[in-house]
Parts: sequence; C-alpha cells; structure tokens
Amino acid sequence: MINESSNAPGKGRIKEAIYPGKTPWKDCFRYLLLAAAVGVLTYTLADSDDLRRYLKVEELAIRIAAGLAGGLSATFLVLGVWTWFGRLQWVAVSPIGLRWYGGRRLRARKWEEYVRVARSAVRMSVFGEELRTGQYAEVEFRYGKPLRISPETVYGYDDLIAEIQTNSNCSAHQAFAPAVGGGNDSGSVVTFGPLGFDADGLIWDGILRRWDEIENYEVAVGYLRIQPVGAPEFLRRLMEMGDWQKAVARLDKQIGSKRVGKPTAGFIPMAIPVR
Repeated sequence: MINESSNAPGKGRIKEAIYPGKTPWKDCFRYLLLAAAVGVLTYTLADSDDLRRYLKVEELAIRIAAGLAGGLSATFLVLGVWTWFGRLQWVAVSPIGLRWYGGRRLRARKWEEYVRVARSAVRMSVFGEELRTGQYAEVEFRYGKPLRISPETVYGYDDLIAEIQTNSNCSAHQAFAPAVGGGNDSGSVVTFGPLGFDADGLIWDGILRRWDEIENYEVAVGYLRIQPVGAPEFLRRLMEMGDWQKAVARLDKQIGSKRVGKPTAGFIPMAIPVR
C-alpha cells in the first residue's frame, strides 16, 4: 500500500478514471443540529431552578441529567466532524492500480494486491418481513482493510465496480485480449473481451466455472452480469466484449434457463462512455 500526502488526483502520463465521492452534508447538518439542541437542553437543566421546581426533582438529579445531556451533545458533535473529515472524497482507477482519498489519507494499491469485489446488501426486518434497504461493495486486497463503497458515498457506483473489475482483469490476466469483431477463437476457447467460452463452461479471471456452477446471468442497462455459485460475480460492459450478441447467444444456448429476465426485441445496450 502506498500512502501520499496529496489530496487531489494526479495528472501524470497515466490515464485515470476519477469517481468523485458524495458530500455527506445532510448527515453532518443533522448531527450538528442535534448537538445544538441537546446543548441548549443541557444549559437549561444546569441553570434553571424553575425547571427543577416544575419537574419536582432534586438538584443532584438535575445536574446528573445535565451531565448526561452534555455528553450526548458532545457525541453528536464528534460524529458530525468525523463524518465530514472521514468521508471518501474520490476513487481513481488506472491500468496500474487503484487510488482513493478518504479519512484525510491517500491510499493506493497495485492490481497485484487486488483480490475481488464483494457485493453485499443492507437488510432490515419490519414486522417479520425482510426488506433490502441499501447496498454496498467492498474491494478486498491481499492485506489491509478493504475499500468500502456504496451508492451513497460515491458517484457512478456501478460504473466504478465495472471499471475496477475490468482493469484488474486486463492487468493480471492477459490470456484474454479484448475482442474487436466477433469472438476470438484461441484453440478450444472462444473469447469475447474478458470472458472466455469452452465446452465445459466459462472462463474469467483465469478460472474455469463449469456450466453447472453458474447460478444465473442477466443482460441489463448495458451490462452482462454472471453469478457463479459461491463466488464473486462477473460484471462487464457489453461494449467491452466486442460482438456481445454472440456471447449472449452462446449463454442462452448453454444455460438459457438460468437467465434473469427475458430478452427484448431490438434491445440496444445503453451507451456508457469509457473514461
């Protein structure tokens, strides 16, 4: 891991895709407002004899309550400051690796240290019914803490995940060169960008997933998503796969029953600019 003092994305010879972080000003404002409100309550409890007589409590109890309220006010204030200064400010993706600035520190990892992107959902139970209230992803590395991102902390959340997976795959696994036209037939393996097909299954990240190990797959909003059983998903832009229609046709032929959603006639993928 590389730590630097600069807090702005570099503008060197290496081309980076920059994803700015979202400012949590609403959360910070709520914390500061709560701190001010509890602070006023603390002052009132500590200074007002009339309130003590109105509540019919002893002076010691009022002072204890004032102390607790003061501690709560300080907690809200610290939370507001920590949320503001500890926020994720930006993430930069390049062919060399990943950089991000958060918590007033710049961190960088090379693709050799990258392990995977693990998606998770935030769930809560309401009257016995489990509801999905949010989502996030953790970019895991061989050592150290993962980078956690979510739609609430960074702009272009899905694009950023696809960018990370694409660059890490191209850097660490050169076996599958991006296809320009149709599939690239290399011996018994036919490749479409980072995705390879052979008689036994699919290949990406240098690992063969057999057909019976694929849980489902989906084509939506310009992306192909393949979910294997008990492993990280494959998520790539269709535009990166060359003749993606042929790749999807191969999937439909082999495991069409596992496709999520039905193909739409005249479907055209969403044009997503490549940074």
